Amino acid sequence: MTVHEKPTPERPVSGERIRLDSLTALRFAAALLVFVLHVYVYVWYAGGDMEQAPFGAVALRSALAGVSFFFLLSGFVLTWSAREDDTPRAFLRRRLAKIYPNHAVTWVVALVLLLWAGEQVGALRALSTLLLVEAWIPLPQVQSGVNPVSWTLACELFFYLCFPYLHRLVARIRPERLWYWAVGCLAAIALVPLLVMAVTPAEPKGGPFQTTLLQTWLTYNFPPVRLLEFVLGILLARIVITGRWYPKRLGPALISVPLGYVVALQVAFPYFVHAILVVPLAMMVLAAAHSDITGSPGLRRRSWIWLGDISFAFYMTHVLVILHLHGLLDPERDAGVAADVGFTALYLVISVLVSWLLYRAVERPAMRRWGSARGRRTAAR
Repeated sequence: MTVHEKPTPERPVSGERIRLDSLTALRFAAALLVFVLHVYVYVWYAGGDMEQAPFGAVALRSALAGVSFFFLLSGFVLTWSAREDDTPRAFLRRRLAKIYPNHAVTWVVALVLLLWAGEQVGALRALSTLLLVEAWIPLPQVQSGVNPVSWTLACELFFYLCFPYLHRLVARIRPERLWYWAVGCLAAIALVPLLVMAVTPAEPKGGPFQTTLLQTWLTYNFPPVRLLEFVLGILLARIVITGRWYPKRLGPALISVPLGYVVALQVAFPYFVHAILVVPLAMMVLAAAHSDITGSPGLRRRSWIWLGDISFAFYMTHVLVILHLHGLLDPERDAGVAADVGFTALYLVISVLVSWLLYRAVERPAMRRWGSARGRRTAAR
């Protein structure tokens, strides 16, 4: 089947022959949403209830949407590029080659910067982050991590361990029933925060979400809960591969995301994390994949793909750039609005440059050495 042939139930698409460059480009957009939150927290935020702070609610939802997109996309792309002759051990080796070298380097850099800044870093905090298990431990001193974004890698590692078995189970679902399972997964995603808020103590509240630590952990950080978004990605990929109906117009799908933001702004955490934004994000993944499958207009400009390629390194480094560089340039955080605009642009540019260096010096060599599938390469990113 060629890239321009239309997938049908009788002629399913081949995930090994088509590059999903539009989804690669969207990875950087998702990472940029997380950047928005961190630059807001460390440069613009003046304290207090973030939901009530100027642009605080938007910044929070930006980052949460970015993380949901990563989890959803991870399940989709891994299913798209899965090999029938793969083994769980070979699969895990390749995924560790993708995430762990960048993680190890940024862990060392983050630890050095924290110690240089005079912060006490306990052994549990340091080791749990290094071993990517911090998302399983609901303790404040652990949840902050060494590199604050690495908790999502702890979730991803759990997903990778589950994927060979989940993929095998989902592959047994009859194509005409895949949408029923996807809707069921969406329902489970929506019900989790309702269940957590109903059965957990309501006090003491605190933090940016004004919920208890247990509530925040169970609805946002706990890997089995975030596995639902990953499984949804697997189901959506199987829907595309088997040629079932799905939303195909990229324009409306992209527009649905800011519309989802408008709705999400009307509800409190934790409901907006899963139940609202995951639906437009799923539509965007499906439509972007379709644009690549059919060769229709998408997000395949070379510059966008390049940004997508460095997006993982950008995600791992940007908060270190913002946090520690701003502590040097404006330690009192009183430089004024004009200066803060300049700082934001500066940190974005530096984060892109640093991520490009990490990608070229660490990520790509590691993938060439340990990440290539033996015998053949998959074409999907």
